[in-house]
Amino acid sequence: MVPNKKDILNNVLDLLLSVKWTHKITAIHYDRLSKYDTAVKWFKVIATVLSSSSVASLFAWNTWAGKTLAMIGTLLFTTIEIVTNKFSLDQNRVLLFNAKEDLWNISIELIALARCIKSSQNNDDLSLLHKKYLELLNEVKKVQRTLPSSSKRDNDNSSDAINCKHDDNNWENKENMLPPDLRN
Repeated sequence: MVPNKKDILNNVLDLLLSVKWTHKITAIHYDRLSKYDTAVKWFKVIATVLSSSSVASLFAWNTWAGKTLAMIGTLLFTTIEIVTNKFSLDQNRVLLFNAKEDLWNISIELIALARCIKSSQNNDDLSLLHKKYLELLNEVKKVQRTLPSSSKRDNDNSSDAINCKHDDNNWENKENMLPPDLRN
């Protein structure tokens, strides 16, 4: 049984708000991991310079300080590699980037679908529009399954970015998250 036009539109708008919220969290999470990745790369450069001093210490300045710097560089480089591999920083960044793009595209499709539903005069179209909604819902679920969990800080930053203090109710955010023609 196909729901009525109002129910389908409300479901689409609810999903759209949820997608936009998830997109915002994903984007902020991606930005945070990108900053971490930049810092890790700089630490790797510094560690490489320090550990490469071990080669120089064998030939040129075979001193206690040179050997200590070489050991610190090697330990730092090894620690950085272990930490980045343990937390899958690069893999999570790729997942978040792809999810962010997928969620953006889904939100565009949901906006178009909501506009079609709102302007639809024929009840025969409702079954097709409901089917499209269910397809998009499944796409959202598929994207959400791939997302690494976000931190509370990412959620708080997303809430601040949307200018809402009631982040548990997407309908309260509709003024900030929906296009003007779909707000009423």
